[in-house]
Amino acid sequence: MVKYSAIYTFANFALFQIAWALAVFLQDKAVFGLILIAYLSWRISPTKWSDLKIITACSLTGILVDNVLFWLGIFQFPSVYIIPVWLILLWVNFTLTLNHSLRWLVNIPKIGAAGLGAVFGTLSYCAGFHIGAVVFPHSLVFTIAILLPLWALLMLGFLEVVKRVNASIVNATT
Repeated sequence: MVKYSAIYTFANFALFQIAWALAVFLQDKAVFGLILIAYLSWRISPTKWSDLKIITACSLTGILVDNVLFWLGIFQFPSVYIIPVWLILLWVNFTLTLNHSLRWLVNIPKIGAAGLGAVFGTLSYCAGFHIGAVVFPHSLVFTIAILLPLWALLMLGFLEVVKRVNASIVNATT
């Protein structure tokens, strides 16, 4: 079992907050910084192999969901075919928190984790909307009504991935 230090957990949280701010305020200009933060977060991680599995499964899921929302016209970006690179990299940075600073969500009741995912995932997009990083062509209420249940389900799915990845590593070492 990996011991998580409070310093590493805080560093993981802080690095994601920096990545989020860079992404929504600088967008395409933040790409190098977002790559650097993701690499640094992964490099200092005590669970690199688990993180790669979680990043792969959860980032691809998030990127696919955001692309579907983009293709359905729920989100608008200046790009033509797919979501912007900065948002793809933001997904990578976010999924690096799932096994570390957000790991505590695995141990709370699912309804609580779903509720927190719904509220804070949706708030993140709403903040991006107000900053101008994303356009909601429909009403804010309509978009929130789509995002709330979607983020509740995403968070539950992401936490299930974290549980399974960590269980498979524990089982492989015993």
